[in-house]
Amino acid sequence: MPSLSPTMTEGKIQSWTLKEGDSIKLGQAIAEIETDKATMPMESAVEGFLAKILVKPGNAMKVGEPIGIVVSKKEHINSFKDYTPPSTTTTTTAEKKPEPSAEKKAETTTERTSVPTQVRQEGSRIFASPLAKKLAADKGIDLKEVRGTGPNSRIIKADIDEYKPTARPGQRPEVTRPGTERYEDFPVSNIRKVIADRLTFSKQNIPHYYLTIECQADKLFELRAQLNELVEKENKLSVNDFVIKACALAMRKIPIVNSEWRGDTVRQYRDVHINVAVNTDRGLITPVVREANKKGISEIAADVKRLAEKAKNSNLSLSDLEGGTFTISNLGMFGIKQFAAVINPPQAAILAVGGTDKKVVLELEKVKTTVITKQIPDTRENISFTIFASM
Repeated sequence: MPSLSPTMTEGKIQSWTLKEGDSIKLGQAIAEIETDKATMPMESAVEGFLAKILVKPGNAMKVGEPIGIVVSKKEHINSFKDYTPPSTTTTTTAEKKPEPSAEKKAETTTERTSVPTQVRQEGSRIFASPLAKKLAADKGIDLKEVRGTGPNSRIIKADIDEYKPTARPGQRPEVTRPGTERYEDFPVSNIRKVIADRLTFSKQNIPHYYLTIECQADKLFELRAQLNELVEKENKLSVNDFVIKACALAMRKIPIVNSEWRGDTVRQYRDVHINVAVNTDRGLITPVVREANKKGISEIAADVKRLAEKAKNSNLSLSDLEGGTFTISNLGMFGIKQFAAVINPPQAAILAVGGTDKKVVLELEKVKTTVITKQIPDTRENISFTIFASM
């Protein structure tokens, strides 16, 4: 398994583009690998023939572990037809079933060799396995109401799992107790695993403090409307495009924000490369708009559209994902007013953008102020009254 990114520790085989016996050219894509950042092609570093595929699609392997065998001559392919690696640490995405306990093994054996079920007589002794008794107690099931399918009508685990209570006249229907609800597990992609690890690392190692400010956006929307009248429908500008450009210009004025922590030093970058958070079915991905400080709004908008499309189609390359110096996470389009984003290490800051809202704002430059001073009778004190009136 090759290392396709600096932070990659394992990769998942999404698909093989070749089959066993096919010839391989230098630099040819032979498989699609899901890394910690995106799904990308694995290019061959050698020429030859793909003799054996050791890892099936859907399985993950640690970096450096074998996933296939390439031979230089075609006649050598048959030598690896029945080859099995000495040890494998393949991690399947499917749910791993726990090793059955001795109790479960005994029940399984009993079920396979059980004699025809006998009907238990009323008032007779109830026979049930210890596991069945425990499950019945946890679920609040009366064993008298369960029909056993084991030898001599013995109640086993399967009988408890398949038991459906029948309500009697005047009896309330049984309610499922907490902890016994049905559920479904879904495998976690490599990208989501890395997101979890990086977010945990960020919160534990980077001191976070949050600052919130509201900005009047009337002029921004006016300018956006004017510019969108001049471009085609597919090239319309979004509010996020303006936010990216504004951040890039702001970091040129305050360059210390455009930095990253490197242990013994702080590296301050001259150009601004902004990560833009894009949500996909496989997790949150942050492709980079490079040199945003040197680009116009239309160039930024084109970059964002291109990167978002590549992210959703899992076609992002390493150059699309690495090298960001600042990150923007915008949830305003989802109606979120405010949220606290987590810094993308090793960057110094992140901008969390909420939605816009219409408010009545007092514009002080348009307000006329009149000060009236009046002496209070029988005193030597004066009181000043300030009157605000709209011009």
